[in-house]
Amino acid sequence: MFSHDFTRVAATITDPTTNLINAGWIDSSGQFTNVTGSLYQQGQFADVPGYRDPIFGPGDAFYVSQYTGSSGDTGLAKLYTAAPGSTQPTLVNTPAADYTPYWFWVSPNGTITPQSPGGYHYEENVTPGIGSVRAESWVDAGTWLGVDSNGLQVWADSTVLPRDQINVMDWGSDGRAVTPQVNGFTVRSPVISPDKQTVAFLAKTADGTHLYTVPIMGGQPQMVNTTGVDDTTVLAAWR
Repeated sequence: MFSHDFTRVAATITDPTTNLINAGWIDSSGQFTNVTGSLYQQGQFADVPGYRDPIFGPGDAFYVSQYTGSSGDTGLAKLYTAAPGSTQPTLVNTPAADYTPYWFWVSPNGTITPQSPGGYHYEENVTPGIGSVRAESWVDAGTWLGVDSNGLQVWADSTVLPRDQINVMDWGSDGRAVTPQVNGFTVRSPVISPDKQTVAFLAKTADGTHLYTVPIMGGQPQMVNTTGVDDTTVLAAWR
């Protein structure tokens, strides 16, 4: 979601007049830079494209999935990329899949994984199904951290799982729990440490939101004494 230096955040916007969706980034001054605008051909008698799951990939290259159906869950998706700092997107040659891809995951090393309804992207731009998880932070090229749809636990999983597991993860049977389930706590924003050994996350309980750490292989979370954490805080990364 964020550029490496945290000065830009990937975003989509919808024009309230035309309902056209475009993707790009918002800088630290609040200015939106449109990357996909050049892909729309005014007056063309064809499906109007939409965009979802914009991200910054390796080297801060910009990636976004384009769809042409009535929503992000319909229509064969295409993946576009723009070089770091560029607003000229080009079509990416994506890997073949045995199902219709609706959007794509791009891992930190540039590995592209097609996804279909029920699978969830790094950007959290879709509503998860019951018992599913959303990829929120990459541990390595094939492993990501997510939170189940009820916000009960942090999970670690891999893009190389079978399709039926990757699309709708059944927490408790698929994936590996990083945190225990504790009544009265809602977890969010898991991020991996630079050495890939520890996960930091936020947990909300009756007395407020707190920062915790836990080993990547699981264990008892430890609260970190800090200030400035509240219900609106989001962990972007651990550097």
